[in-house]
Amino acid sequence: MRLKHIRGCVPWSADPYRSGCFLSNDGHGNMMAERASDEDLQQEAEELFDEYDLKFAGKPRATRDLEELDDLIARLEDLMARARRRLNGGEDDTMANLIERANENLEIYRDERQAIEEVRSGGEVAHRAGRLATWANLEFHRYHRHFAGKNRATRDLELLNAIIESLKSIQEKMEQLRGHDELEGIEDDIRTVEENQRRYREERENIVKARQDGDLDEQASFLAARANRQFEIYSNLFAGRDRVSRRSALLRRVIRNLESLDRRMETLEDKGLAEPQNQDNREIVADNLEMYRDELEAIEDARQQVDVETLAGRLGAAANEVFETYRDTFAGENRATRDLEELGWMCDELYHIARQMRDLQQDVAPEGNQENLEIVIENLTLYQREYDEIEELTDTSASSGSGSFSGSGLN
Repeated sequence: MRLKHIRGCVPWSADPYRSGCFLSNDGHGNMMAERASDEDLQQEAEELFDEYDLKFAGKPRATRDLEELDDLIARLEDLMARARRRLNGGEDDTMANLIERANENLEIYRDERQAIEEVRSGGEVAHRAGRLATWANLEFHRYHRHFAGKNRATRDLELLNAIIESLKSIQEKMEQLRGHDELEGIEDDIRTVEENQRRYREERENIVKARQDGDLDEQASFLAARANRQFEIYSNLFAGRDRVSRRSALLRRVIRNLESLDRRMETLEDKGLAEPQNQDNREIVADNLEMYRDELEAIEDARQQVDVETLAGRLGAAANEVFETYRDTFAGENRATRDLEELGWMCDELYHIARQMRDLQQDVAPEGNQENLEIVIENLTLYQREYDEIEELTDTSASSGSGSFSGSGLN
């Protein structure tokens, strides 16, 4: 299945699942009449500015679509013309300020177009560098969501190891691109990836130390918290979902974590922990482990029953479900009232869908998969930005003595 429009609505196109451009009509195939009020014209401008921020600001230039930027520039020029007609030599400060701001942005967009053309002249090498930078930034934000400012004793080392390994692979691929004169900033990108890996490894050592803190009762409580997190992964990313679209590597990680947690719970008992709740927790872990192992087998069996084209379609359908949920739950809503944890789960799900699409693209590249992958990444980038905005409002990322390093990103 091809993916739907980023905001969850069907674009004005012969292909109802065509991606890549926002609506420039009323959503029903009818071109929009001129706005009836200054407020509506301002809203249209803000939507254009937001679209640029989503698709171009801070993104790797080698992967940007010039046709989309040309369309955005044309729509902004049209908006400015309508605003000038509305002002018509008058002294409307609102319209004058809108025209000034739109003109400044138009200059930025035209400069960005030229910069994109220059970078894209580097060809496939530039595209590869841009894709690697994108994946590195996804890993940085993944770390931020799961580790920055969190209690170290409750953190998932298996997840941190996976992030570090992904960044190690990205760095190795970036280093293969050294020596290409057409690439700008590749050395800076390599240093950023390398530095974050170093800090994440330090954080891993700090987490291991934090797990030894506290008495036996406190350590048992931390183990229970970590087990509950694994249960939440299953509940949010596997329970009731299409098995074909689920990432088996993630469920294997959950199973490994729970097996390790059960062994640590047993060790606490051997050290003298007499709390009955610990034994109850071990029984709960054992029950869930049995269920998760059965589910893993069912997922792998389901995968064997479909061809790669069907698999690509099912991944697309799973992504569309996330898009619809975001549109219904977050788009246009007051950020201060939104559930940050729910958005984090949506980011996690899109990340794992994107990983599977990327693997498919590297192996067999089914038709439409690359386009779908790009849409998923664009949406994931949007959701991560929204996550940061909500987090800043709710001040949930305040640092503490037991918190983790956040890391830095690539430009």
